[in-house]
Amino acid sequence: MAAGAFIVAAVFISLGFLTRTFATISALLWMIALLIEHAEPFITIVAALVAVAVALLGGGAFSLDARLFGRRRVVFTLSDNNGS
Repeated sequence: MAAGAFIVAAVFISLGFLTRTFATISALLWMIALLIEHAEPFITIVAALVAVAVALLGGGAFSLDARLFGRRRVVFTLSDNNGS
């Protein structure tokens, strides 16, 4: 059952559809695999960290998320009031 969940999460992340949600689910599945199934620790932790990074970054400019929900941009501006 866990293998099916990994496959579904991988497909949705690859398509860029609900990327943050499925990357979070994937990270949780990797942690469960580490704790319950006693999987290889190094590979499991690296895979979980990659899933967390994808969850924080989200889908790219050409993902389905960007097409359906609009592209989000973060714009940093410098303030002229000396940090206040």
